[in-house]
Amino acid sequence: MKPISISDSEWQVMHLVWEREPIATSDVVDVLEESKEWRSRTTRTLLDRLVSKGALTKRKDGKRYLYSAAVKQKDCVRQEKQSFV
Repeated sequence: MKPISISDSEWQVMHLVWEREPIATSDVVDVLEESKEWRSRTTRTLLDRLVSKGALTKRKDGKRYLYSAAVKQKDCVRQEKQSFV
Protein backbone atom coordinates (compact mmCIF):
# COMPACT_ATOMS: atom_id res chain seq x y z
CA MET A 1 0.00 0.00 0.00
CA LYS A 2 1.26 3.44 -0.93
CA PRO A 3 1.68 5.66 2.17
CA ILE A 4 -1.12 8.19 2.56
CA SER A 5 -0.74 11.13 4.90
CA ILE A 6 -4.04 11.82 6.68
CA SER A 7 -4.64 14.89 8.85
CA ASP A 8 -6.55 14.78 12.14
CA SER A 9 -9.67 16.23 10.48
CA GLU A 10 -9.42 13.73 7.63
CA TRP A 11 -9.25 10.92 10.20
CA GLN A 12 -12.66 12.04 11.49
CA VAL A 13 -14.10 11.67 7.99
CA MET A 14 -12.37 8.33 7.41
CA HIS A 15 -13.73 6.85 10.66
CA LEU A 16 -17.25 7.83 9.63
CA VAL A 17 -16.85 6.31 6.15
CA TRP A 18 -15.35 3.08 7.54
CA GLU A 19 -18.29 2.83 9.93
CA ARG A 20 -21.08 3.51 7.41
CA GLU A 21 -19.79 2.87 3.89
CA PRO A 22 -21.04 3.45 1.35
CA ILE A 23 -22.17 6.81 2.65
CA ALA A 24 -23.69 9.77 0.80
CA THR A 25 -22.13 13.22 0.87
CA SER A 26 -25.19 14.65 2.61
CA ASP A 27 -24.97 12.05 5.38
CA VAL A 28 -21.28 12.79 6.01
CA VAL A 29 -22.06 16.52 6.09
CA ASP A 30 -25.03 16.06 8.45
CA VAL A 31 -23.14 13.89 10.95
CA LEU A 32 -20.04 16.08 11.08
CA GLU A 33 -22.06 19.29 11.14
CA GLU A 34 -23.88 18.03 14.23
CA SER A 35 -20.98 16.31 16.04
CA LYS A 36 -18.09 18.62 15.11
CA GLU A 37 -19.99 21.78 14.14
CA TRP A 38 -18.21 21.78 10.77
CA ARG A 39 -19.68 23.68 7.86
CA SER A 40 -20.78 21.79 4.77
CA ARG A 41 -17.96 23.26 2.66
CA THR A 42 -15.32 22.10 5.16
CA THR A 43 -16.58 18.51 5.04
CA ARG A 44 -16.88 18.52 1.25
CA THR A 45 -13.30 19.82 0.96
CA LEU A 46 -12.04 17.04 3.23
CA LEU A 47 -13.92 14.43 1.17
CA ASP A 48 -12.37 15.80 -2.04
CA ARG A 49 -8.89 15.74 -0.50
CA LEU A 50 -9.30 12.14 0.62
CA VAL A 51 -10.43 11.12 -2.87
CA SER A 52 -7.41 12.92 -4.36
CA LYS A 53 -5.09 11.15 -1.93
CA GLY A 54 -6.58 7.78 -2.87
CA ALA A 55 -8.03 7.10 0.59
CA LEU A 56 -11.66 7.25 -0.60
CA THR A 57 -13.52 6.34 -3.75
CA LYS A 58 -16.49 8.34 -4.98
CA ARG A 59 -19.24 7.10 -7.28
CA LYS A 60 -22.35 8.73 -8.67
CA ASP A 61 -25.66 7.28 -7.50
CA GLY A 62 -28.48 9.20 -9.16
CA LYS A 63 -28.15 12.80 -8.04
CA ARG A 64 -25.81 12.05 -5.16
CA TYR A 65 -22.31 10.73 -4.59
CA LEU A 66 -21.46 7.75 -2.41
CA TYR A 67 -18.09 7.42 -0.70
CA SER A 68 -16.30 4.22 0.25
CA ALA A 69 -12.89 3.61 1.73
CA ALA A 70 -10.18 2.71 -0.76
CA VAL A 71 -7.87 1.68 2.09
CA LYS A 72 -8.42 -0.60 5.05
CA GLN A 73 -8.63 0.94 8.49
CA LYS A 74 -6.07 -1.45 9.96
CA ASP A 75 -3.58 -0.57 7.21
CA CYS A 76 -3.95 3.15 7.86
CA VAL A 77 -3.58 2.69 11.61
CA ARG A 78 -0.48 0.54 11.10
CA GLN A 79 1.00 3.11 8.73
CA GLU A 80 0.28 5.92 11.21
CA LYS A 81 2.01 3.99 14.00
CA GLN A 82 5.05 3.37 11.80
CA SER A 83 5.31 7.07 10.92
CA PHE A 84 5.77 7.89 14.62
CA VAL A 85 8.82 5.64 14.82
